[in-house]
Amino acid sequence: MTLQRSLLALALAWLAAVAAIQLLGLGVTPAEVGSSPDALVSGHVWRMLSSSLIVDDDLPLVQLALLAAATAAVLLRYGAVVWWVAALVGHVGSALLTYALLGAAIALGSGSAERTADDWDYGISCVFSAQLGVLCAGGVRRLREGRGDWLDVAAVATTAGALVVFLTDLDWYGTEHFFALALGGTVAVLSDRGR
Repeated sequence: MTLQRSLLALALAWLAAVAAIQLLGLGVTPAEVGSSPDALVSGHVWRMLSSSLIVDDDLPLVQLALLAAATAAVLLRYGAVVWWVAALVGHVGSALLTYALLGAAIALGSGSAERTADDWDYGISCVFSAQLGVLCAGGVRRLREGRGDWLDVAAVATTAGALVVFLTDLDWYGTEHFFALALGGTVAVLSDRGR
């Protein structure tokens, strides 16, 4: 089995696990798998990955559908290696950047940052944001080169809509979505350069 096929199977298994946890009500809670700056400092590094297994309470079926669509588009257009790199860098990288931002704000005396440091950070939204970043960056490039298609137009339009949603729900952890989007876009750009 090739690396692409193995990673494709793993990506689909992860998506199926997230859907099963949400749709079958398997009882996995943020307290069991969520991450936070305080949990990371306490040595619970594994939570950086496990926090991607559950869906935030806001419109869970919509989030699952959007994630499935973005996953399918990235897997078809870029392959499983790019999907996994974007998912990991987007999810973990955006959390680490946000946690560093929180740490700096706490050092500067921010009470809201200090209160947030032990709140659970969880959900699939940063994996989705990173995949959207891949699709948007690749779509913009192809559209500028005059070889874009409907998927590229849809990716750019969806990203614009997502940015509006991210801005309306901006809090400390909400900054992760912007980081994940940018990190996913960076993965796409580096992947295109590597080809």
